[in-house]
Amino acid sequence: MSTDVYQPCPCGSGRKWKFCCGERAAHFGSLSEAELASGAAAFPLDRCLINPPWQEEGVAGVAVVRRMPGSKYLAGAFLVDVFCLGVKDAIVRERLTRRETRNFLGGLPWPLREIGYEDARSVVLGAVEYARGLGFEPHADWAAAGALLEHGRAFGRKFAFGQNGRPFYVQGPFDDAAGVMARLSPLIEAGEADFLGLAGALGTGDDFEERVDEISGLIEDDFLEEAREAAEALAGEFPERPEPLYLLGTCLALDDEEEQAVGCLERSIVLGPTPEAYYNLASAHRSLLDIEACVACLGKVVELDGKRGEYGRRAARELDRLRRALRKSSGVSLGRYLGLKRRFDEAFGDLTSGRFGEAARGFGEVLEVFPDHVQAHGNLGIVRAALGDREEAIRHLDRAIALDPGYRPAIENRRKILALGPDERIETAAIAEVDFYRDRALGAGR
Repeated sequence: MSTDVYQPCPCGSGRKWKFCCGERAAHFGSLSEAELASGAAAFPLDRCLINPPWQEEGVAGVAVVRRMPGSKYLAGAFLVDVFCLGVKDAIVRERLTRRETRNFLGGLPWPLREIGYEDARSVVLGAVEYARGLGFEPHADWAAAGALLEHGRAFGRKFAFGQNGRPFYVQGPFDDAAGVMARLSPLIEAGEADFLGLAGALGTGDDFEERVDEISGLIEDDFLEEAREAAEALAGEFPERPEPLYLLGTCLALDDEEEQAVGCLERSIVLGPTPEAYYNLASAHRSLLDIEACVACLGKVVELDGKRGEYGRRAARELDRLRRALRKSSGVSLGRYLGLKRRFDEAFGDLTSGRFGEAARGFGEVLEVFPDHVQAHGNLGIVRAALGDREEAIRHLDRAIALDPGYRPAIENRRKILALGPDERIETAAIAEVDFYRDRALGAGR
């Protein structure tokens, strides 16, 4: 897309970018996560997915992805009990990159395939309607997350719910089983509903525990391939249990597949947060050079385990080491460093959305503290070119190249700016990827 705001919008609407996606980008960039989720229907649909055997198994895993301005995505996942309880869990993630969206979907504990949008709505909204008829309300997060499926709009009633036309309650590990059974008991006594208790349904007896222990032993003995296969099988059988996903995420992290590990460990934490899961998630984020996420996870470890717990002690030591290292290398505190990283990300978002004045201020704030920040100089060069100040643009790009002669985006952007005619503007497609250094470092370490 050209940075000329009066060019035709690439979405195909026929309107100018300024009055189409540019206007929407500026509006949505100021919204909170809750506001974005509640207004999800404003974003065009990218895809819908579902686990194929949901009708037989009674549990539907539904994922919905919508496209946001600025090459970002809004993704949601719903755990739906189609036999009885309706929506049991709902997750929404905003402003994801394409890679983060792929990792989010890959971390879900179900094999997924494409499903039509209206069919997906029929599955989820129909299950909610069926459960409400039995007296069960959806998960608390459904109120906001349901906007991804336009829960306020009528849907086609295409599918049947219950098992063989009657409620069938399969107890989950985090259910209010007593409350569910109190509502279902009259139907069960009348022979109009069925149920399956926790041990029989989810293998929480000896067999399940033995399989978890076996996989843990395989991981300890470094038989990662065997452990991974066993964990995947266990996760497929028991999608509501956190242990299989924790073990699978651990295998993936140890096998240098950190991006997939993050998705599995995050899903495990949603089902059952533990210090161990947060600690391994912190390690995966650290390997991916995502210091902000790593610090947040280490903080959760200390919060859950305390500074005297085994994992809490480890996390506290790692946080202290990180603070000392940052102070020594950059002279700023950990909080200040993370604040500046967020400011850089905000400025980059402003740049890709065409808000060049805001982007210039953001990159300038970063350079006030870190005058040798290569990517801030490189991106500020793009901003200055977009604002028509070619001389200042070249100055910042030259500074970026002087600091790092191998910084390819600055080299290529400098060449493109010099090749522009007097009235031409640089295209946003020339903007350096924000993950350049991360990708280079990860590539060197693999």
